[in-house]
Amino acid sequence: MTHADVKTLQEKLGVINTGYFGPLTLSAVKTYQASKGISTTGYVGPLTRAALNTQYCVTTPTTPTTPTTPTTPTTPVAGATEGFLTVKMAATPADNTEVKAGVSDVAVAALEIKATGGNVAVNRVSINFNTRI
Repeated sequence: MTHADVKTLQEKLGVINTGYFGPLTLSAVKTYQASKGISTTGYVGPLTRAALNTQYCVTTPTTPTTPTTPTTPTTPVAGATEGFLTVKMAATPADNTEVKAGVSDVAVAALEIKATGGNVAVNRVSINFNTRI
C-alpha cells in the first residue's frame, strides 16, 4: 500500500519515510502496538489509531485552575467550531447479501453517525476492508 497517510505513520514511528507500507513499517507498527498493550497484528485499526491520536494529535485544552499569563490571541478560522462525532451500531442491513470475492458495494454493517456541538456535518463515510491472508 502506498499513501500519504503511510508517510505520516512512518514519520511518527521513525521508519524510513517511503510512503510504502512494507515489512519495515509492519514491524514498526507491531512494535508500537506491543508497547501500548495492543494485539500485535500490524494492522492500524481503531485501537492503534486511538493510541496514535492520543500520542500525536492536539487535544482540547482544559480550563486552567489558576490564572495564567495572557498570550497574544490567535485569529480563529472563520466560522470554525469544535464538535463531536457519535458513532453507533445500527440494525443489520435487511438484505443479508452474501459477500463473495470480487463483489463490491455490499451492505454488511450499519452505522449511525451524527455530528453535534459544532458546525461540522458528516457528508460521507468510506470504509475499506482489506483482504488478509
